Order: sequence, then structure tokens, then C-alpha cells
Amino acid sequence: MPLIFDHLISTVVAMTVVMILASVQLRATKQNIAGTSHYVTKQRTKQLSSWLQEDLGKIGKNMGDESVPVDTMVVANDDSTAEWLTKELVFERDSIETGGNRVRVKVRYDVQKTGTRTIEGEERDVFQLTRERKVGSDPWESAGGGASTLEYFDVDMLNKNAELVEDPVKKLQANPDTVRSVRIRFSVVPPFQNDQLPVSASRTNTV
Repeated sequence: MPLIFDHLISTVVAMTVVMILASVQLRATKQNIAGTSHYVTKQRTKQLSSWLQEDLGKIGKNMGDESVPVDTMVVANDDSTAEWLTKELVFERDSIETGGNRVRVKVRYDVQKTGTRTIEGEERDVFQLTRERKVGSDPWESAGGGASTLEYFDVDMLNKNAELVEDPVKKLQANPDTVRSVRIRFSVVPPFQNDQLPVSASRTNTV
């Protein structure tokens, strides 16, 4: 009988050790996934911020003072995300060739819903941003620099006092000096999510 109890105790101890090791391994796996996901998110946010700043710095470049550098701006008006979603933005600049000829360059941001993700315990829409460019009379073509997992993408036109300009395209047509700066707010969703992630999304402003 003592031998049977010894075997039972040994079995229970062994199972307990296995469960502890499995729990530790699972936690380590979650932490590794969270760490990788957080790093990827930071890199994507950094890259997106970088080319957005480059684009914003070129809006209206080489164009006359009376020219309107924003061609199209479409915001969502059919759901609760309207405040934080710019569906399309087209802006332009002039490129001066060696011979002095000016070529109009247009850049288009197109934002489309791709699905849903659970963020901070809530089911939310996820969007993809594509960036296209049109040079002169050439057709639109992909220009790279997009983002595939955005929680929101919001573009605001600001006046000289950094205040929001309502209906900016119309205001620009009437007075090109109305808009002094552009603010873009966006949120990048991590490729993988679990309870070990330090943040559920990377939210950034670019002006």
C-alpha cells in the first residue's frame, strides 16, 4: 500500500511540474509574440509618419500663390467613424524639369475598410491606406508607402491659428491662404494581439 501511495504522489508531483512548465512556456510564448507585434507596430508607425511628413512638406511646392494644392477631400458621413476617417485625399505640387517646364504631380490617399479587429475589448473597423501618384497626363499608379491595418486615418486642414477649417476644399477655392497647415491623425493596429501587449494600437499625430 505505501508503494501505491508513493507512485500516486510521484504522479501528482510530475503532473504539477508539467503544468507549471507548460504555463511558463505559454506565458513566454505570449510575451515573445507581444514583443514582436509591438516592434512591428512601432516600425510601421515610424515608416508611415516618415513618408506622410515628406508628402506634407511638398504640398503646393512650386505652385503659384493663387493655386489650390488640395484637389479632393472626402470624409465619411455614413457611420459613427466619420470624425476619424478621411476616405480620400488628393493633393498636388509642380515638378520643374531641367528645361524649366512644369509638370503637375498629384498624390492620392485612398482609405478602404478591410475588416474588423478586437481593440481594447471592442470590435472595431480596420482600414487600409493606399497611396497613388499621377504625373502630368500619365495614369494613376501605385506609389508605395501605404498601410494595411489602421484603426483610423483623419486629415484636418488648419488655419493660421491651428484651428480646424470646415469644408476646406471650398474655402481654399475662395481663398488659397485659408489653410496654413495639415494635420493627420492615425492609429496603427498591431498584427497580433494578446493580453501581454503594452498598447492595443499606436496612435500618432503628424503636422
